[in-house]
Amino acid sequence: MDSKLQRIAILSSLGVILLAVLLVMGANKKQPPKAPAVASASSQSTAPTLQPQGQMGNNLSAFLEDPFFFDPLPEDYGKLAQNAKKLSLVATSIEKDLRIQVVDAQGKLVSGESFFVRLEGQGDYKDLDQDGVIYIGNLKAGEYEITLLPIEGYFVPRSSVSIRVKDRVEYVAIEDISLLIKTEEEIDASIDDAKKALGKEDVDQTEIKKVQQLGGKTKTGIDVSKWQGEIDWDKVRASGIDFAIVRVGYRGSVTGSIVLDPMFTTYMKGASASGMPLGVYFVTQAVNEMEAVEEA
Repeated sequence: MDSKLQRIAILSSLGVILLAVLLVMGANKKQPPKAPAVASASSQSTAPTLQPQGQMGNNLSAFLEDPFFFDPLPEDYGKLAQNAKKLSLVATSIEKDLRIQVVDAQGKLVSGESFFVRLEGQGDYKDLDQDGVIYIGNLKAGEYEITLLPIEGYFVPRSSVSIRVKDRVEYVAIEDISLLIKTEEEIDASIDDAKKALGKEDVDQTEIKKVQQLGGKTKTGIDVSKWQGEIDWDKVRASGIDFAIVRVGYRGSVTGSIVLDPMFTTYMKGASASGMPLGVYFVTQAVNEMEAVEEA
């Protein structure tokens, strides 16, 4: 076969192949899409499903339906969350001691409960008088960890509180002393306020009850505390009184608490409104340097 006939034969073959391809493509376009295959109940085998390594099943939210997946919540969880009875510890040290206070979410002392705290390396200590304060003395100086033990009806912090017990008194000003001050509603003022007798009766016959005109370069003032009751400060000014010294508070005779005079704020506002010059005083009953620092 010469070369001309050979070329014609090759071209004819290519044309037949191209025509067959075009016919197949046209037939596929006209054919409707097949419905997805559904396995029948009598199927004996299925093709394996590829899954990421470690995955079991295709429902990625199945753990939400597993009652054992999460740790169970306390039975009173809802009630506790609603009441927000969350506790925390506030610890201070003055000299080889610890003063631990149990406070709520608002920073107020929580009383009426027998709280226990655990002092690392020392043991457990109980709030015996249920006033929210635990005092520990005679400690060696150094770092300590304090943990509030669980108590029914409260959320307690899981982490401990670190505190450095001081070897000696350090004179440092405290920005917020509200936790150290109590009101008379928190104590028994009938036994803690030693000024009661002197306030109502002139026991030692030294109280000056009438205004005395001394003359010269002198000024006359009065000492007032809750025992004077309601005061008309305009009348006091008109009577010739030049100044007033107001009791801000006292240290309790029995508990040793620092207590705010219940009339202090009322007196200060009333006297200031009348233009009365003012000073304040605190009745101290400190028995050692530590208590003196607290009062200062």
